[in-house]
Amino acid sequence: SLTADDVREIYGLRAALEGRAGRMVARGQDPSTLARLRELADDIDRAVEAGDAVNASRADLAFHEGLCELCGNSRIHEVFMRYVPTLRGLLRLDEQVLRSLDEISLQHRPFVDAIEAGDEETAARLLNEHAEHAGELIAGVLASNE
Repeated sequence: SLTADDVREIYGLRAALEGRAGRMVARGQDPSTLARLRELADDIDRAVEAGDAVNASRADLAFHEGLCELCGNSRIHEVFMRYVPTLRGLLRLDEQVLRSLDEISLQHRPFVDAIEAGDEETAARLLNEHAEHAGELIAGVLASNE
C-alpha cells in the first residue's frame, strides 16, 4: 500500500542514515569493525556466486543493517531497524529493477573500499547515492503500477 512518494521518503531517510553511518565507520577505522563490514560484503558475494537471489537479498539488507549497527550510534541503528520490515518488502521489487544478481555484489564493494580507506566523504556520498538510486528505481516500479 506504499506509494512511489512513500518509497522516496523512506529511501531518502535511509540515505541520510547510511551516509552518516558510513562516515562514522570510515572515521573510526576500528579493525574489528572493518573486518565485520568486509565479512558482510563477502556474504553478499557468496550468495551472488551461488546464484541465490533470496540469500543475496537477505545479505544485502544485513550489510546495511550491520553498517548502521557498526557505526556505534544506537539511534541510527534503531531508526534503520524501524524500517526493516518495509525494506524487506521493497527489496522483493529489486528483481524488477536489477539487470543481474552480480549488480548487488558490485554495488557494495566501493562503499567498503572507501570506508576501509578512511575516506568519509566518498563513503557517505556513495551510500547516499546508492540508497537514493534504489529508491528511485523502486518508486518507478510502484508508479507504473499505480
